[in-house]
Amino acid sequence: MEQAATNGYSGVNLDYQGIPAAQAEAYTSFATRLAEALNAQGLDLAITLGTPAAAGDNWDTGGQDWAALDRTADILYIELPLNPDAYGEGGLADQLLNWATDQVDRRNLSAIVTAGALTQVGESFNVLDSEQVLGTLGELQTASGETAVDPATAVDLNLNTTAGPLEWDGNALAYRYTYEQNGQPQTVWFGSEASLLNRLQLAERYNLRGIVVEHLDELTNEAGVAAVLDYLRGNGEAPQPSGAAIAWTVRDDSDSVVASETSEDLAYTWDGTEEDGIYTVSAELVLGDLVTELGEVELTVGTLEVAEEAAPAEEEAVAEATVVPDTTTATQPATSSSAIGEPGEALAVVNTPSNVRVGPGITYGTIAGGAASGAILKLIGRNNTGDWYNVVLPNGEEGWILNSLVTVNAGFDTGSLEVVEAAAPAPVAAESSGATAPAASTASGAPPVAPVGNVGNFELGGQAAGMPAGIMQYAGMSWVKKQHKWGPGDSPESVAGLINEAHASGLKILLSIPGQLSPSSIDFQAYTDFLGGVAALGPDAIEVWNEMNIDREWPAGQIDPASYVNNMLKPAYQKIKASNPNVMVITGAPAPTGYFGGCSGAGCDDAPYVAGMMAAGAGGASDCIGVHYNEGIMPPSATSGDPRGAGEHYTRYFQGMINAYTAAGAGQLSCRIGLP
Repeated sequence: MEQAATNGYSGVNLDYQGIPAAQAEAYTSFATRLAEALNAQGLDLAITLGTPAAAGDNWDTGGQDWAALDRTADILYIELPLNPDAYGEGGLADQLLNWATDQVDRRNLSAIVTAGALTQVGESFNVLDSEQVLGTLGELQTASGETAVDPATAVDLNLNTTAGPLEWDGNALAYRYTYEQNGQPQTVWFGSEASLLNRLQLAERYNLRGIVVEHLDELTNEAGVAAVLDYLRGNGEAPQPSGAAIAWTVRDDSDSVVASETSEDLAYTWDGTEEDGIYTVSAELVLGDLVTELGEVELTVGTLEVAEEAAPAEEEAVAEATVVPDTTTATQPATSSSAIGEPGEALAVVNTPSNVRVGPGITYGTIAGGAASGAILKLIGRNNTGDWYNVVLPNGEEGWILNSLVTVNAGFDTGSLEVVEAAAPAPVAAESSGATAPAASTASGAPPVAPVGNVGNFELGGQAAGMPAGIMQYAGMSWVKKQHKWGPGDSPESVAGLINEAHASGLKILLSIPGQLSPSSIDFQAYTDFLGGVAALGPDAIEVWNEMNIDREWPAGQIDPASYVNNMLKPAYQKIKASNPNVMVITGAPAPTGYFGGCSGAGCDDAPYVAGMMAAGAGGASDCIGVHYNEGIMPPSATSGDPRGAGEHYTRYFQGMINAYTAAGAGQLSCRIGLP
């Protein structure tokens, strides 16, 4: 306290965690006396609250009595979970803050989050720095351990031999991969700007005092961090999730690229070559615009002859006039760096057949045809990190290429290139009904989408945290699904932001609106009135409740498909259509299960529940029947072969569920099957 007063600090942060519950009163008493002493000197007391443990519908705070500490402290900090999956919509972070803001004054509460990479071992989560992340990727090596290779022989290389591919985690808004160490599975998540933004928005969503970001220095993309902060200030667009891949490159002893590949796998097979020589295989981690070297392996192909006599001490150099190639030719012969036009010209030669993209990153679409090996490119710019070059192709088309795929003209300094700020991947606008199909484009992107309201066409979408419109549209999606958990007193305006954000991003939105988990009762009148109010705001579709056949979502002992249809679905349908007849109404999707062996108040298998819905008139009170195919690991075309137990149960297969629901009566009317 004396140091705070004499050194100009505004107060003291009391960060004692892990206090036993038996010492709660003593800890509160100590904090109260400390606050009184600090306040007497014009100083504040901040208290850091540890992450409580979930205990059913409540939370165990141990020896920290949050309500009592809130009356004592000027500022409260709460450590939010490290688990990256906690930040999906309705996840552990939302549940914790919903509870916390009922315990303490939210105006005094600041959340603590991390921006760094994370690892999970068992139930434990820890922050990793950049060096530790790279260490988990392992060392690049040949699978055999040998570096001497016969001509025309394929070579298998890998980083961490136990690691799976890079995978996108939609809850964490980050890429992850899993590997084994000492027989223990471990998962690593990379930090990302999109993940950081999602966490920072918690402060606004819950009207908190503020938010503290730890390990911000681990996000090395300064431009990305700046974009996050600008967006939160109301300037610019939200940063979209960036791609992740491993870039594999094989070079010969003259440093010319002879093969390359970009993939999400931590293993690579080079087909080999018939030419004897020394070859170097390198691996790079590509995270959006950032490229990090992971290592290289030198391979000896064939038998190298060693000259027994020294070369002549002096050899007269022969000067040759250099000629600027005709850049109107689609392909050029392979050229060394000293023969690309005049020395110092802003030119580069393509080392190997390569993708050329419409922006500086692997999340951007590719330009048809790419660049052939030996093609001469004009350099006109670069991104801010210099990993991607803005180029003009021989046919005059402009694009972007990864710097490791080209050899730059001798004497030219790529640092002198102008830094070009490329726009995010453009969203694909929905076409109006009857519009003429667009002309084919050279840039790959999402296919055209069907008009709003035409439920007879297949359209693709996904449930997402945040609004990663660029990634979704790049994948061909035109819909985004968002879930909002309704509660008594809820206002329809609480979902207006979701609807507006989706439409502003060029996406149609399906709102899934269930209630709180494990309800004891449901106010059907209030709920259906709420849906009518939501429909007036203009969503494209509403799912009426969720998984009504299990007591996690519906009152225990009261599970009944006829009750759902008569008390909820029919009134909801009437109120939604009265507010906005263009809104698609989708029945709540039952939980796929065969646990109950039929249907009773304690719970229902999904197929008999659907049959009960249809018998009660669900077909006349909906536009689509909701289906949750969420347990399958098999391709959608498969109808058998699931390796797990009960491998022949219909819920294991997409077509099995469609067939079961059709047999239950859901397929008797057209446009009645939906996949929310």
